[in-house]
Amino acid sequence: MLWFLRDYALAAVVLRAATLAFDALLIGGIFFCAALLPRSLSDVMDGGRFPTRALKILRIAAAGLAITQICFVSLDSAMIMSAGGLSLADVCTANYFLAGFLLVFTAAVFLIFSRFGLPATPAWLLFILPLLFAIVWTSHSASRLEYRIPLIVLTGMHQLAAALWIGGMPYLWLLLSSQSQTGKDA
Repeated sequence: MLWFLRDYALAAVVLRAATLAFDALLIGGIFFCAALLPRSLSDVMDGGRFPTRALKILRIAAAGLAITQICFVSLDSAMIMSAGGLSLADVCTANYFLAGFLLVFTAAVFLIFSRFGLPATPAWLLFILPLLFAIVWTSHSASRLEYRIPLIVLTGMHQLAAALWIGGMPYLWLLLSSQSQTGKDA
């Protein structure tokens, strides 16, 4: 049991970082494809490389988020149950467990809906809300006792801005490389 306690902190940090990265990549991609992607680029959208590659990245991000959260919640649950003597029923009501379930569920639903193609309508933006909510729910600001609401709002704005900027960047690069490829082919 000692090895588990020694390596737990490193595993928790790595899994949290992976969660934030996959979450940002998914939020940024959904926003880029549903709200920012120019619809006038018919050569890019119709038979171009961008839709295939972008959808592949979105699916990898969703699957990665789900797998990472399953590992993270399992690791935390095992640690809390062994150290605190709690049952699984007790652990299932914890915020990290519920937020992890929300992330896994949202990622799974996104994977199912992604079979219909690239997020191209504003309705896809609804996937961003539970993804952002779950990340903010497990942040330090949500656990504060004083000034909780303003801190949650600021954390949400910070997480959303980072996800839109950093998570949307690979999709912009894909779009630009698709444009340069179609320019060379013509």
